[in-house]
Amino acid sequence: MAKLRQFEIFFDKPMPIYQAGELVTGAVVLGLDEPMKMRALQLLVHGAADVFWRESSGTGDSKTTHTYSNHESYFEHFIGLWGATAPGESGNDPSHPQGHFTYQFQFLLPPVLPSSFEIKQGHVRYWVKATIGRSWKFDHNCKRPFTVLSHLDLNIYQPNILLGLEGRDQKTLCCWCCASGPISATVRIAKQGYVPGEPIYINAKIENNSSRKMRASRVEFKQHLRRLILSLYLESPGLQTIRIIFNTPVESWITHHFMHTTISTKAQTRNNVNSHLKQKLHVNNLRQYLNFSVTNNPDASG
Repeated sequence: MAKLRQFEIFFDKPMPIYQAGELVTGAVVLGLDEPMKMRALQLLVHGAADVFWRESSGTGDSKTTHTYSNHESYFEHFIGLWGATAPGESGNDPSHPQGHFTYQFQFLLPPVLPSSFEIKQGHVRYWVKATIGRSWKFDHNCKRPFTVLSHLDLNIYQPNILLGLEGRDQKTLCCWCCASGPISATVRIAKQGYVPGEPIYINAKIENNSSRKMRASRVEFKQHLRRLILSLYLESPGLQTIRIIFNTPVESWITHHFMHTTISTKAQTRNNVNSHLKQKLHVNNLRQYLNFSVTNNPDASG
């Protein structure tokens, strides 16, 4: 039977989501069937951002590919739990007794941090890793991520943040004597800015005064990513659709209402993910949009 029966990290919160500046608490649980020699049991606390992508230009023999990357470290420190790295402990490879043990830990997050963030080209990640360090043998590791939400005062970015937004458009099918009644669409949201995890409530109305059935109507949640590496500014092509809320046909000669439809902003994303290094680099700048469309092509994106 293996010596190591259990080696896990637990956070005191059922959902490990924390605000910047908050105290994070938890425990490392260790279960040993027999004594184990180890240099130390320690916890690494880590927060960093990375971006990486490639872009190609030209064709054939003249084709070139450029690689862009950047890394920012927000914090990294060790917490000694047992052994040589723990307060009051010393010695080389002491023997940890067998049994079931719980080692509590806590650490304070810095007051200014970007929110957790995940895209194909990069991420902002926070995690803790517990390590049983052993001489001349492989170390044992276990790792747990956690989510950080930064303090974001939306009033700084947009003074009229609590004012609602409304968008309208209409289209007449065909023209002149063959013209059909207009198809109009109106969409409203209660305010102009939202923080990660906050729901967006959408009210929309479609008036189809034509004789033609519209095969689709939808709300799409889109994002546009800009990246800045040192002095080089690069922009992702177009808007990326990350969620479609509904895709409903609209019959002719009717008015269709979508009342209080909800879309949830993910807790791991945020607008304007800024760096805090001395160079003041912007690793990612993410803008998100709502697009409401009525179309006769259910596969089209508005």
